[in-house]
Amino acid sequence: MNGILSGLINLGLGGLMGAALVWFLHYLVTRTLPETSRVFREEVSMERDLRYREHQTLLQVMERLAKQQNEEHEALLAHVSAGLKELTHVVTEGWAAIERRLDTWQAQAAGQRQGPRPRQQ
Repeated sequence: MNGILSGLINLGLGGLMGAALVWFLHYLVTRTLPETSRVFREEVSMERDLRYREHQTLLQVMERLAKQQNEEHEALLAHVSAGLKELTHVVTEGWAAIERRLDTWQAQAAGQRQGPRPRQQ
């Protein structure tokens, strides 16, 4: 201790200020920096947890929306399928009606070729 004190006296005011600066920097590095880094790590950890929860919530919302959209698509497809079945039924009836008319016309044409029909009174 005497050696340090005599060294400071020999260095003068500039040496004393230099020693104070070294002590202050030593204090910052050994006491304040670890505390600051610990606080920073805690803040980063809390931010990471918060973002993780936000992402989980977002994923749940996306899954819910996907399920809802899938249900809506299924309902639309069922409606389109029912409409196509109805359309098939209408087209089939139309073709059957056309075929019946053709058969009737063919029968009438065959009857006219056989000769005039007697008139009924």
